[in-house]
Formats: sequence, structure tokens, C-alpha cells
Amino acid sequence: MRQIIDLILAFLLICLLGIPQSAFCAPNSAADPLHPKKSDVSSGSPALHPKKSDDSLGSPALKSADIFYRSRNYGKAEESYRDVFINNKKGPIAERALFGMVRADYKLKRYSEARLNLQRFLLAYPQSQYVNEAFLLFGYALMYEQKIDQAQRYFERVGGALRLNAEIGKAEIALRRDNIAAAESFISSMDKKELERNPRALYIKAAIFSKKGMNNEAVTTIRKVLDATLKEEDLRAEKALIYFNAMRFDDAEKLCKSIISDPVSKIEKQKAEKILARVYEARGKVDEALKLYLDIVPYDTDDSVKMSVARIYDRKGDSGNALRYLSLLKDKGIRSAEIEKRLRQLVDTKNPKATEYLVKFSASISPDSPFIINAAQYLVENGKKMEGNLLLKKAQKGVERADAAMVTAEMLYKDGKYVEAEKFAEPLLLENRFFVRATFLLAEMSSKKGDLQGAIAYLEKARKYSKDPRIDSKMADLYMEAGDRPNALKYYKVASAGSDSVAALKAADLLYLSGNVSQALIYYKRALVLKLNDEKSLQWVYYQYGKITNNKEYLKKAAHGGGVVGDAAKILSER
Repeated sequence: MRQIIDLILAFLLICLLGIPQSAFCAPNSAADPLHPKKSDVSSGSPALHPKKSDDSLGSPALKSADIFYRSRNYGKAEESYRDVFINNKKGPIAERALFGMVRADYKLKRYSEARLNLQRFLLAYPQSQYVNEAFLLFGYALMYEQKIDQAQRYFERVGGALRLNAEIGKAEIALRRDNIAAAESFISSMDKKELERNPRALYIKAAIFSKKGMNNEAVTTIRKVLDATLKEEDLRAEKALIYFNAMRFDDAEKLCKSIISDPVSKIEKQKAEKILARVYEARGKVDEALKLYLDIVPYDTDDSVKMSVARIYDRKGDSGNALRYLSLLKDKGIRSAEIEKRLRQLVDTKNPKATEYLVKFSASISPDSPFIINAAQYLVENGKKMEGNLLLKKAQKGVERADAAMVTAEMLYKDGKYVEAEKFAEPLLLENRFFVRATFLLAEMSSKKGDLQGAIAYLEKARKYSKDPRIDSKMADLYMEAGDRPNALKYYKVASAGSDSVAALKAADLLYLSGNVSQALIYYKRALVLKLNDEKSLQWVYYQYGKITNNKEYLKKAAHGGGVVGDAAKILSER
């Protein structure tokens, strides 16, 4: 009885609305199942209609559901189709009813439900006459859910009279991927008349203009599609974005607020909120923009909103919250780069929060980033040894593994863990970049263990591959420690010839102590020419050179340094 009453009411509604039978297009006809005909672009009439002439397969209940659908009572239509499907598990009626549910869910913008029923439909009826339309709807449902790659695959499967509609869908995907050339290619193949009467094609044309910066053309084109049709096609938010790109902020804000107050779907509302937030941000209303962005974040399927939140927190000087939202980015490469940029700035400016934020967020840094080693060293230097060592272990898995091993070896050496340090340092003797540095470290450790000859042997090997004067200077120090003054003097002289000012000073002292004052004077002078950085060493050279040459100017310079040497220099300068 209820079905009969519903049928009568729906029939009366059709009569009152004056909808002609010709408005109902067949589901597998050449008519566009997703878009209205030319006459419907302005009217915004529904595009997906069950076939009128099949008499609903002789099922009154199915006929009733079709009438609800044609009258745009999609909610009632979905319920009616569902009842028919439940009562007819198999056969043509069940097939039509299930696909009717798909169509109704799609029109209601319930893309997730439509997709689930499409999966069921294609599994149960792979040879259905509606299969091409099913692929097309599947593509659009997936596209609205931001599942672009899957949507592309379904559009590729569409054949027959609906192939043109699939091309339009692929053009829209190309736009979402910022491939303007591909989108233009799809559109250019369309008949000009079809292009002007197809709302989705007009939108794509407008969006192409917008992405090219041809904003006036974009606005003019999108305005050809009536508001009712934009709402039916779920394109109102896209129009608002075109307004935003054209810097028509008033128009964009007005349309976004209209959508938010009466959205056709959650997705549409979220898109409108995102665009409105961008409008606020562009106008400097950062608090209003931030509030909207934060409302959207839990539902955002890409990283753009999180990036926007971080950008606003940066503007507000809130590095902690900026880093927190960046750590939620799905794209690992962008996440690493953005977090590294902010952490590096905190470290470089010696921000008091740098250590705290490194502990919290450095795990997001890519193991291939050179900064990860700097971050590890900074943490260790600021009392976070465990966290720093964990970062170094991570770095040892990346392209900077040799740098990480070198730093780890040096840290272990400072902690007196020589055996462990050697395990990291010895393989680095095969790395050109770290050969000298690793050799020095290994020689230092041998020296600390009392193996002076072993330390010298490391440095002798290093001299064959490097002319670095520090190697000769270090060898001279080791020979001095071993009591071999002749060899020590030999290598101090070699290092001095390589512009090592400290080695020149040490050579001068050895020569002076051996009684070779004239040669000592040459090396003291050389130490002065090469410039000593240590004030005490410089004072000593002034004193020795002034004393040997009886040059009071140098003695006065030494006297300014104070201390025992300064007192002695003062006495000599006053004689």
C-alpha cells in the first residue's frame, strides 16, 4: 500500500513540475549520463535518468523508485531502490535497483557509498549494459575522494558513447596534477558546440585559463555555467577557487560562505572552508584563517592544509606548533626538508628552544641530509648525548654514513672508548675525504695507549698521501714525547715550511735550547710572519725575538701580555 501511495504522489509531482518524458535519457544511450544537454545547462536538470521505455521491467516498485529519481528526490529514490534490491536478490530487477542506488548515492554526493555499491555492482554484473556508466561514476567518485590514480584507471576503462565523458574526467585529473598541456589536449579534441554546452568541460576550460593566469577569461568562462548546474555538478567550490586565483576575494568569500551554510556534501564544505581560509590569509586575517585551517586538518587528505597551518604559525612566531604540524605531513621528502629548514634556523640563531625542538622533531629528518649530523653534534654538546647518538646511528644508514662514522669515532674517543672508536675510524682510512682526519684520530688513540711508534706509523703512512703540515707537526710532537729531539726538529721544520706557525715556534725553541741561536731567530721570525693565534705563544715569540735581537719594541709587546714572561720582558726593556 505504501508503495502505491508513493507512486501516486510522485506521479502528481511530475505532473505539477511539467517534466516531459523526453527529459529522461536512457542509461546506455549516447546521451551524457553525467551532464545535462544544451538546453539543460541553464536549467540545471538532472542528467542521470533510468530508461523510461523499459517500463521498469514490469516492477511497480522499481517504477516508483525511477519516478522519485526523475523528480530529483534522490533520498527517497535511494530508499526505494534499496527496498527493491532487498526484495529481488538476483536478476534484471535487482541489477537495475542496485545501479539505481549507485546513481542516487552519487547525486546525493555520497561518494563513498556510491563507490561501495559500484564495487558490488561490477562484481555481480560484469556484463551489464550499465558497465561503462559504472566505470565513469567510479572514476568521478574516486576523484572526489582524492584517489586520483585509481580514478584515472576507471576512466581508461570507459568505452562506447560515454568515452567523451571519460576524456573530460581525464582532463580534470590532468588539471589536479597541474598538467595543463594534457588537460588542453583532452579539451581540444572536443566538438566546440559540445564544449560550450557541457558544464564540466566549461569548468575545465575556465580552470586552464586560471592556471595560466588568464583570470578574466577564467571568470567569464565559469560564469557561463548557472549556479544550479554548478551545484548539481559539485563545482561551486571550484568556481570559488577561480575567483580566489583572480584575486576577486569578495566574490570568493561570498560564494564560500554560501557553500558552507548549505553544502551539498562534506567534501564541498571542506573545500569551501579551505578556500575561505586562503582568502583570510591573503587579507592578513591570520587568526580567522588559522581557525578554519585547524577545523579542516583532521579531514584533509593531502598536505596543503598542514603546510598552511605551519606557515601561519611561522608568521605568529610559534615554531613549536609549526614543527608539530609539519611532522604530520605524509610526503616524507617535504616533511624532512621543511622541518630541517626550521630546525637549522633555530640552531644557527642559538634559539633557547633549539635543543627541545631537536629532541622532538629531528626524527623526521632524512638520514641522507647532511644536517642530521650537525643536529646530532648539537644535541650531544647540549647534554642530550643519547638522542644525539640515536641520530648518528640513523645517519649511518644514509648517504652521509662516512661523516656519521667519523663524528661517532671522535665522540667515542672523547669518552675514552678507544676500542669502539677504532672500529669506526679504521674503515675511514679508505675514504679520501676522511683519510687525514681518521689517521690523526687513530694516531691520537695509539698515543693515549702509550704506543708512540704505532701512532708515528699511522702518520708516516698518511704522509705518503697528503702534504698536510699538521701531519708533520703531529709526528714531531710524538718524537718529542718519545725523546727523539733530532727527528722532532726535522719534522717541525718540514711543518714550518708548510706554513704551520706553531711548528715554526717549536722548531725555534728546540734550536735555541740546543744553542743554535741564529737558526732559532730565523724560526721565531717565521712564526711571527705566519701569525700565531694563541696570545701566550705570540707573547713568548715577542719575548724571545726581542731578547735575542735586543729589540725593545718586541720586549714592550711581550710586556703587555703580563704574567711571568711579561715581567721578564719589562725588566729587559727598561735596561
